[in-house]
Formats: sequence, structure tokens, C-alpha cells
Amino acid sequence: MDRHGRIRLGACLAVVLLGWLAMAGPAFAEEEFWPQEMLFPGLKGICKTVIEGEAIEELDVEVVAVLPNQGPAGDLVLVRLGGPLVDKMGGVGAGMSGSPIFFQGKLAGAIGYGFDYTDHRLALMTPIQDMLPLLDYLPRPMEKPLEQEIPYAPYKTPLLVSGFSSRAQGNLQSILARKGFDMLSLPAGGPVSSQAGSLEPGSAFAVQLMRGDLNMSALGTITYVKDGQFLALGHPFLNKGDVNLLLSGARIHRSVPSLSLPFKLGSPTMPLGTVYQDRSAGLAGRIGTLPPMIELEVETKDKDRGLSRVTRAEIVGDSGLSLSLIGTGLLSALDKGIDRIGPGTAWVEMRLEAEGIPAPLVRKNMFYSSTDISAQALMEAVEAAYLVQDNIFEPVTMKGIYLKASIQQSRETAQVIKAIPAKEKIHPGESTEVEIVLRPFRQPPKSIRVELEVPADAQPGMLPVTVRGGGSYYYYYLEDPFHDLEPIDSVVPSDGEWSPPTNLESFEKLLHDFTDRETNNELIVEYLPFYETYGEMEAFEAPESSLHSLTGGSEGGSKSSRRKGTGEEKDESLQEDREPVRIREATDYVVEGSQTFELLVELPEEEADLPRIQPREEFRQVK
Repeated sequence: MDRHGRIRLGACLAVVLLGWLAMAGPAFAEEEFWPQEMLFPGLKGICKTVIEGEAIEELDVEVVAVLPNQGPAGDLVLVRLGGPLVDKMGGVGAGMSGSPIFFQGKLAGAIGYGFDYTDHRLALMTPIQDMLPLLDYLPRPMEKPLEQEIPYAPYKTPLLVSGFSSRAQGNLQSILARKGFDMLSLPAGGPVSSQAGSLEPGSAFAVQLMRGDLNMSALGTITYVKDGQFLALGHPFLNKGDVNLLLSGARIHRSVPSLSLPFKLGSPTMPLGTVYQDRSAGLAGRIGTLPPMIELEVETKDKDRGLSRVTRAEIVGDSGLSLSLIGTGLLSALDKGIDRIGPGTAWVEMRLEAEGIPAPLVRKNMFYSSTDISAQALMEAVEAAYLVQDNIFEPVTMKGIYLKASIQQSRETAQVIKAIPAKEKIHPGESTEVEIVLRPFRQPPKSIRVELEVPADAQPGMLPVTVRGGGSYYYYYLEDPFHDLEPIDSVVPSDGEWSPPTNLESFEKLLHDFTDRETNNELIVEYLPFYETYGEMEAFEAPESSLHSLTGGSEGGSKSSRRKGTGEEKDESLQEDREPVRIREATDYVVEGSQTFELLVELPEEEADLPRIQPREEFRQVK
């Protein structure tokens, strides 16, 4: 083809191309988003974000390069921001995550990543095409990020905190770090009023994990809003997938330049909606629907100073976060209530309310710690929250947890130093008085008398009796009757796995066992009487295999144990329902230590020659 032919062909192609663009132009102009394939170096646009207050500002943006498959959700786009406002801010920084970028009025993506200790005018944009699928609320599996060749990272989300004690805040940072949240902890963050009417692309927002006297909010920028749905951040927050987090508006007090990374200082405003998705490309949720929150109220009385303090807050009810936040909130409230960290005694009343439990969990107890009374005093409240939320029986929605604590620095403990029965020999059905001597800390001894009764059907022999403080471990001469912690051949399942047996029969029993268990200020007197005879099994006139079949054992595979000091064997099934006789006596002290004595149970003389074997009904039926 000659030179004139090439020119004519080029002219024809140009006419055709221009005609195609003329036809395609109006349809393309109607679209809301900038096509990802039309991003190229030198393309210029604007970025919307809040620099100060709630007003949205526009910043100049230019595409530097497109980085294929460099982000956890797909491509990333390297952009450069400029203009007087960027110079004033010191560049792109923490809090700008989610700031939308537009080309010719069409949304292209959101700022999501940047670089420490470099040119802060450079940032990485997450394309909007990777963020839009979040609106479908599909539980997509997380993809393993590709290995990166450039040292970028998600902008640290500013976590604004207020009302926390210093160590509670440090504890919170450790908890969130273990969950993969790289936060920039900043002061301020208390709720303020709002003058903004609604959220729009470029608006500042806050994800509020706690609000009230204790506030914990993560700042970011809204990317996209339509029909009550929104996209934000441009990178994951906690990367938890399905979530239930509180979305609030935010006011920016100042954008602060920094050599490491510029950042925004701000405060949350009013609650606006719920974050439902937290994935690689960002956050997604709805405006107008608020998530469930857990009320937290702590009333602390410092008995040494005569001061009282009430702390109230709401905690996000998201599974996996709320339990850690409850512990942190309780610790901060108690720390600030007594304004110290150290030893002391606490009288604590706890109440937990939830949908799905028959009645509120109420528990009163007394605690002492030689090092950290605040941490010790909250333990049962945290345990109750775990017990309810992580129970294996029924779904439960926690509504509130309330704590009253009176704390003083002095040590209110008492040691059990003596336990003396009025008589050493006793008949079944009789009772005897036991004198228990306590030694309060650096005070004269005090004596408590408890009436101890032996069941009428108790067998003769030595009866060990333990006197101890409530909440301590059981102490028996015999083996622990409740938990056999050694694997038993006859109960090991076919797959070879074994775990200790449990007596948790129902949710109601689980809750009852928690509320009704011993308290630390109780004095416990307990013993395990012999209800069964360890005599010769020939008295039942049945072969061993028959007895095993009646009691659920297998021939040759049952477990037997020996009574200490004898050579006689007892069938384990005879001891399955053994329960200790326990007397509980409240005191004014946290009771420590234990003492043990023995009673000799003897039959009355007129019954001494009578047979005492009383087999169970199933044994009587053996012929």
C-alpha cells in the first residue's frame, strides 16, 4: 500500500473510531463508576475528604501507575495527591482511608494504603470494582494475599479513646493487636454534636466499639452511599467478615502532619447505622439500622477516701469483640474508681441480663488481692459473660452487665487454724458441734461453732472432715469423687480421643451452678460419708459379669478401685452418685487455708451385730 493509501485508511479508521465514541459517550456518561480498565498514568481527578470539622474538601489527584494483583482484593492504583490542603495536612495520612477518588465525576475507588517515612503525597487506591461486591453480603472466603514487591501497608486506622485508665488502654491495644488490628492510638474521641445532615462520599465516620463514659472509636472516610447502603475504608478493619459494628458520624478536629504518617484527630457524633461486612476491600453496611449494644454500668466505692464513681457505657454486641471489651471496660472503671493499682479487699455484687436466660444472673462475693484488687474484683463478672455468650446449649443475646464494688486497701482475710469436734466418736444420725478457730489478718483469733450431722444411713468407719475457705479446691483423703482425670479404658471412644467427663446437663444447671457456688467469704465444712458397703461381693450372690451388665459395665473392661488400707475392691458404679455433705457459713473475711479432722462413726451397741449390707434395688433382683 502506498503512502496515500495509508493516509486514507487512517482517516477512515479515525472517522469510525470517533463515530463509535460519539455513540458510546452518552451511555458511558450515565454510568456511576469509572471503568477500572480506563485508569492510566497521568489521569487527573479529585479526592474528597474532611480536613477539619465536617465539611468535605476536594484534593487534586493524579494516577501514577496501576499495580496489577498487588492488593489483597485485586489491583491497586498508585496516585499522587497535591494542592495547598495536602501541603497543610502534610500529605495523606491515617483517617483518610476510604476517601473517594473521582475522575470526571465518576467514582473510581478509595484511598486505602500508603507508605511510612516516605513521600506522604503518594497513596494506593483500592478500585471501586473490588469494593462493590461487599454490598451483596456474601460470606466469601478470605483469599491469601499475594506476596508484595513494594513495602506498603494499610493506613493505620486512628483509634480514638477517652475515659480509659492508662493500663486498660494498654490492655486494649494488646487485645486488638492479637486480632490483627494495627491501630494508631490517639487521645480525644469523646462524643460531640453533629451539624452534618447525612453521610456522603468523603464524609468522616467512626466505627464505635464503645460509647459513653468510655469511648473507643476508629476513624475513616465514606467512599460510596446509595439507597441506604455504604462502602468505606478501602482496606479491612479487623478482617472479621460478617460483623455487627456501630457506625457513627465523625467530626475532625485537626489533620496533623507527621514525619512518620500524618493523621486526623476527631470525635464521633451521632449513631447512624451498622457495619455488616469487614473484608479485604473495605467495610459495607446500612444506614438507619443500629446494631445491638451491651450496657455496662460500674459503681465503684472507695471506702478509704469515701468517694463513689459511676461509669456507664455501651459496648458493641459483636461476637468475638464484646467479651474482651467488657473486661477492658470493667478494669478501667475500677481503676479510675479507686485511682490506684495495688492490694485490697473488695465486696462485689454483679448482675448480668440477657435474652435467652430465665432470670438475670446475680452473684455476690468478696475478694482479696495482694497485688491488684481491681483485676481480681472483676473476674466473676467476666466469667459470667463468657459463660452466657459462649454456652454450648442455646443462643443468648447479652443486654447488660452491672457491677457494684466497694473497695478498701486493708486486708480482710482470715486463716483457718483449728477445727475441733466436741466428740471424736459418733453414731449414724447424730450430730456434734465443731469449733473452728480463724485468725484474721493481724487480729486476735475468732471462734465459730458449726453443728455437724452424720446421715442416719452412713456406714461405720473413719470419716475425714475438711474445714476450708469457700472457693478453694476440694480436699479429700479419698479420691476426688467428681472428676476422674485419668483416661479409663472402658470409656475411651473408638477414635481414641478422651476428655474429662462433665456434669453440665443443661443450660439451667450451668447457670445455677455458677450463681449458687461457694463464695470466698464462706467457711465450708464438708465430708464424704460411706453410703455403700465395701464388703464381700459374694453377699449379692451374683457372678461378676452379671453385676457388670446390670450396672452398665462390660465384662473384663470395667474399672475397679481399692479402698485405702484394705484389699477389698469396690465397683465404681456404687460411687457414681456420691455427693459430699457440705455446710456453708458466711463470715466477714476472705477465708484462706484448711484443716482436717476425723470422726469415728460407730454403730449403737444394739445394732453392732446386725448386717449392714444394703444393696441397691437392682442388686436385690439378682438371683
